[in-house]
Amino acid sequence: MKASTFLVGSILLIALASAASLEVQGRHVFEGEEFTVRYTASAPISQHDVTIAFAEQTREITLPNMAVGTFSTTVSFTAPQEGSYEAVSGEARAAVEVEPALVVLEDVRLVPGSVSPGETAELSYTIRNTGEASAHNVKRKVTVASDAFNYNPEEDTLYGTMQPGDSLHKVEQIVARESASGDVNVQVLISYDYDGETHTREEWMALGVSSIDIWMVVGLVLVIAVAGIILSKAKRPSE
Repeated sequence: MKASTFLVGSILLIALASAASLEVQGRHVFEGEEFTVRYTASAPISQHDVTIAFAEQTREITLPNMAVGTFSTTVSFTAPQEGSYEAVSGEARAAVEVEPALVVLEDVRLVPGSVSPGETAELSYTIRNTGEASAHNVKRKVTVASDAFNYNPEEDTLYGTMQPGDSLHKVEQIVARESASGDVNVQVLISYDYDGETHTREEWMALGVSSIDIWMVVGLVLVIAVAGIILSKAKRPSE
Protein backbone atom coordinates (compact mmCIF):
# COMPACT_ATOMS: atom_id res chain seq x y z
CA MET A 1 0.00 0.00 0.00
CA LYS A 2 2.81 2.38 0.91
CA ALA A 3 4.64 1.54 -2.34
CA SER A 4 1.58 2.29 -4.46
CA THR A 5 0.95 5.53 -2.58
CA PHE A 6 4.55 6.58 -3.16
CA LEU A 7 4.25 5.70 -6.86
CA VAL A 8 1.04 7.73 -7.27
CA GLY A 9 2.62 10.66 -5.46
CA SER A 10 5.69 10.50 -7.68
CA ILE A 11 3.54 10.48 -10.82
CA LEU A 12 1.61 13.50 -9.56
CA LEU A 13 4.84 15.37 -8.84
CA ILE A 14 6.15 14.64 -12.32
CA ALA A 15 2.87 15.79 -13.84
CA LEU A 16 2.95 18.99 -11.84
CA ALA A 17 6.61 19.59 -12.64
CA SER A 18 5.91 19.31 -16.35
CA ALA A 19 2.79 21.50 -16.25
CA ALA A 20 3.63 24.42 -18.54
CA SER A 21 1.72 26.67 -20.90
CA LEU A 22 2.39 29.14 -23.72
CA GLU A 23 0.29 32.21 -24.44
CA VAL A 24 0.62 34.77 -27.25
CA GLN A 25 0.53 38.30 -25.86
CA GLY A 26 -1.76 40.72 -27.68
CA ARG A 27 -4.64 40.32 -30.08
CA HIS A 28 -2.79 40.85 -33.37
CA VAL A 29 0.45 39.49 -34.81
CA PHE A 30 1.45 41.26 -38.04
CA GLU A 31 3.83 39.92 -40.64
CA GLY A 32 7.40 41.16 -40.17
CA GLU A 33 6.89 42.47 -36.64
CA GLU A 34 8.10 41.17 -33.29
CA PHE A 35 5.56 39.62 -30.95
CA THR A 36 5.75 38.14 -27.46
CA VAL A 37 4.98 34.68 -26.11
CA ARG A 38 4.58 34.08 -22.36
CA TYR A 39 5.87 30.82 -20.88
CA THR A 40 4.37 29.75 -17.54
CA ALA A 41 5.27 26.72 -15.41
CA SER A 42 3.93 25.60 -12.04
CA ALA A 43 6.06 24.33 -9.14
CA PRO A 44 7.59 22.01 -8.16
CA ILE A 45 10.30 22.86 -10.71
CA SER A 46 13.90 21.72 -10.86
CA GLN A 47 16.41 24.02 -12.54
CA HIS A 48 16.82 23.18 -16.22
CA ASP A 49 16.85 24.77 -19.67
CA VAL A 50 13.77 24.92 -21.87
CA THR A 51 13.54 25.59 -25.60
CA ILE A 52 10.64 27.48 -27.15
CA ALA A 53 10.37 27.11 -30.93
CA PHE A 54 8.44 29.07 -33.51
CA ALA A 55 8.74 29.05 -37.32
CA GLU A 56 12.40 27.94 -37.40
CA GLN A 57 13.28 30.34 -34.57
CA THR A 58 14.28 29.11 -31.11
CA ARG A 59 14.65 30.78 -27.73
CA GLU A 60 16.29 29.30 -24.62
CA ILE A 61 15.15 30.02 -21.07
CA THR A 62 16.34 28.64 -17.74
CA LEU A 63 13.80 27.53 -15.17
CA PRO A 64 14.80 27.99 -11.49
CA ASN A 65 14.40 25.59 -8.60
CA MET A 66 10.94 26.21 -7.14
CA ALA A 67 9.08 24.19 -4.50
CA VAL A 68 5.92 26.30 -4.63
CA GLY A 69 4.46 29.02 -6.80
CA THR A 70 4.57 29.79 -10.51
CA PHE A 71 7.41 30.75 -12.84
CA SER A 72 6.63 33.03 -15.79
CA THR A 73 8.71 34.80 -18.43
CA THR A 74 8.37 36.10 -21.97
CA VAL A 75 10.33 35.67 -25.20
CA SER A 76 10.04 37.49 -28.52
CA PHE A 77 9.89 36.19 -32.08
CA THR A 78 9.65 37.81 -35.50
CA ALA A 79 6.46 36.97 -37.37
CA PRO A 80 6.98 35.35 -40.79
CA GLN A 81 4.61 35.72 -43.72
CA GLU A 82 0.85 35.55 -43.24
CA GLY A 83 -0.45 32.17 -42.09
CA SER A 84 -1.21 29.82 -39.18
CA TYR A 85 1.68 28.72 -36.94
CA GLU A 86 2.38 27.27 -33.51
CA ALA A 87 4.80 28.18 -30.73
CA VAL A 88 5.96 24.93 -29.09
CA SER A 89 7.82 23.95 -25.92
CA GLY A 90 7.55 20.27 -25.06
CA GLU A 91 3.86 19.51 -24.69
CA ALA A 92 2.93 23.18 -24.41
CA ARG A 93 1.60 24.81 -27.58
CA ALA A 94 0.09 28.13 -28.59
CA ALA A 95 -1.57 28.92 -31.91
CA VAL A 96 -0.20 31.99 -33.69
CA GLU A 97 -2.23 33.61 -36.46
CA VAL A 98 -0.01 35.93 -38.49
CA GLU A 99 -1.95 38.68 -40.26
CA PRO A 100 -0.81 40.64 -43.35
CA ALA A 101 1.40 43.63 -42.53
CA LEU A 102 -0.41 46.85 -41.71
CA VAL A 103 2.27 49.58 -41.58
CA VAL A 104 5.66 48.87 -43.17
CA LEU A 105 9.06 50.49 -43.70
CA GLU A 106 10.12 50.44 -47.34
CA ASP A 107 13.18 51.47 -49.37
CA VAL A 108 15.35 52.16 -46.32
CA ARG A 109 18.69 53.47 -47.63
CA LEU A 110 21.79 55.08 -46.17
CA VAL A 111 23.93 56.71 -48.87
CA PRO A 112 26.86 56.60 -48.86
CA GLY A 113 27.40 53.68 -46.52
CA SER A 114 30.73 55.13 -45.41
CA VAL A 115 31.73 58.76 -44.79
CA SER A 116 34.79 60.69 -43.65
CA PRO A 117 34.70 63.08 -40.68
CA GLY A 118 32.83 66.23 -41.70
CA GLU A 119 30.87 64.49 -44.47
CA THR A 120 27.13 63.84 -44.67
CA ALA A 121 25.18 60.61 -45.22
CA GLU A 122 21.61 60.73 -46.52
CA LEU A 123 19.03 58.53 -44.84
CA SER A 124 15.83 57.90 -46.81
CA TYR A 125 12.83 55.66 -46.15
CA THR A 126 9.12 55.32 -46.79
CA ILE A 127 6.40 54.58 -44.23
CA ARG A 128 3.37 52.99 -45.87
CA ASN A 129 0.01 51.65 -44.73
CA THR A 130 -0.34 48.50 -46.83
CA GLY A 131 -3.29 47.11 -44.86
CA GLU A 132 -7.04 47.53 -44.99
CA ALA A 133 -7.44 49.44 -41.72
CA SER A 134 -6.34 52.78 -40.32
CA ALA A 135 -3.24 53.04 -38.14
CA HIS A 136 -3.27 55.72 -35.43
CA ASN A 137 -0.55 57.71 -33.66
CA VAL A 138 2.03 56.73 -36.27
CA LYS A 139 5.48 57.81 -35.06
CA ARG A 140 9.03 57.45 -36.20
CA LYS A 141 12.31 57.72 -34.36
CA VAL A 142 15.81 57.56 -35.82
CA THR A 143 18.61 56.65 -33.43
CA VAL A 144 22.28 57.13 -34.28
CA ALA A 145 24.21 55.13 -31.70
CA SER A 146 27.07 57.61 -31.29
CA ASP A 147 27.52 61.19 -30.04
CA ALA A 148 30.04 61.78 -32.84
CA PHE A 149 27.24 62.46 -35.34
CA ASN A 150 24.91 65.40 -35.82
CA TYR A 151 21.34 64.39 -36.50
CA ASN A 152 18.16 66.47 -36.31
CA PRO A 153 15.46 65.98 -35.30
CA GLU A 154 16.48 63.61 -32.53
CA GLU A 155 13.03 63.42 -30.90
CA ASP A 156 10.09 61.26 -31.95
CA THR A 157 8.06 62.65 -34.84
CA LEU A 158 4.29 62.12 -34.75
CA TYR A 159 2.54 61.70 -38.10
CA GLY A 160 -0.92 60.96 -36.72
CA THR A 161 -3.35 58.65 -38.53
CA MET A 162 -2.48 56.82 -41.76
CA GLN A 163 -5.36 55.54 -43.84
CA PRO A 164 -5.03 52.44 -46.07
CA GLY A 165 -2.77 53.34 -48.99
CA ASP A 166 -1.23 56.40 -47.29
CA SER A 167 2.55 56.78 -47.46
CA LEU A 168 5.25 59.16 -46.22
CA HIS A 169 8.68 59.46 -47.81
CA LYS A 170 11.42 60.98 -45.65
CA VAL A 171 14.96 62.11 -46.42
CA GLU A 172 17.22 63.14 -43.53
CA GLN A 173 20.86 64.09 -43.04
CA ILE A 174 23.40 62.50 -40.71
CA VAL A 175 26.67 64.45 -40.39
CA ALA A 176 29.87 62.86 -39.08
CA ARG A 177 31.71 65.14 -36.69
CA GLU A 178 35.50 65.47 -36.78
CA SER A 179 35.68 63.09 -33.81
CA ALA A 180 33.75 60.32 -35.62
CA SER A 181 35.51 56.99 -36.15
CA GLY A 182 34.71 53.32 -36.71
CA ASP A 183 31.24 52.02 -37.54
CA VAL A 184 27.98 53.18 -35.98
CA ASN A 185 24.52 51.59 -35.96
CA VAL A 186 21.55 53.58 -37.26
CA GLN A 187 18.03 52.50 -36.30
CA VAL A 188 14.78 53.57 -37.91
CA LEU A 189 11.85 52.70 -35.62
CA ILE A 190 8.17 53.24 -36.36
CA SER A 191 5.30 52.66 -33.96
CA TYR A 192 1.55 52.86 -34.38
CA ASP A 193 -1.68 52.01 -32.57
CA TYR A 194 -4.25 49.56 -33.84
CA ASP A 195 -7.20 48.03 -32.01
CA GLY A 196 -5.99 49.36 -28.65
CA GLU A 197 -2.46 47.94 -29.03
CA THR A 198 0.86 49.54 -29.93
CA HIS A 199 2.95 47.87 -32.63
CA THR A 200 6.52 48.56 -33.70
CA ARG A 201 8.72 47.85 -36.70
CA GLU A 202 12.41 48.64 -37.12
CA GLU A 203 15.33 48.56 -39.52
CA TRP A 204 19.03 48.62 -38.61
CA MET A 205 21.91 49.80 -40.79
CA ALA A 206 25.63 50.32 -40.31
CA LEU A 207 27.30 53.61 -41.19
CA GLY A 208 31.06 53.40 -41.59
CA VAL A 209 33.52 56.21 -40.94
CA SER A 210 36.76 56.20 -42.91
CA SER A 211 39.52 58.28 -41.33
CA ILE A 212 42.50 59.67 -43.22
CA ASP A 213 45.86 58.32 -42.10
CA ILE A 214 48.13 61.40 -42.11
CA TRP A 215 51.32 59.33 -42.32
CA MET A 216 49.96 57.48 -45.32
CA VAL A 217 49.31 60.82 -47.01
CA VAL A 218 52.82 62.04 -46.17
CA GLY A 219 54.30 58.83 -47.51
CA LEU A 220 52.31 59.10 -50.72
CA VAL A 221 53.47 62.71 -51.21
CA LEU A 222 57.10 61.65 -50.72
CA VAL A 223 56.75 58.80 -53.20
CA ILE A 224 55.29 61.15 -55.81
CA ALA A 225 58.05 63.71 -55.16
CA VAL A 226 60.83 61.12 -55.51
CA ALA A 227 59.25 59.72 -58.65
CA GLY A 228 59.11 63.24 -60.09
CA ILE A 229 62.81 63.82 -59.38
CA ILE A 230 63.80 60.50 -60.96
CA LEU A 231 61.67 61.17 -64.02
CA SER A 232 63.13 64.69 -64.35
CA LYS A 233 66.68 63.37 -64.25
CA ALA A 234 65.88 60.67 -66.79
CA LYS A 235 64.63 63.25 -69.29
CA ARG A 236 67.63 65.66 -68.79
CA PRO A 237 69.88 65.63 -71.92
CA SER A 238 73.38 64.28 -71.36
CA GLU A 239 76.27 66.80 -71.68
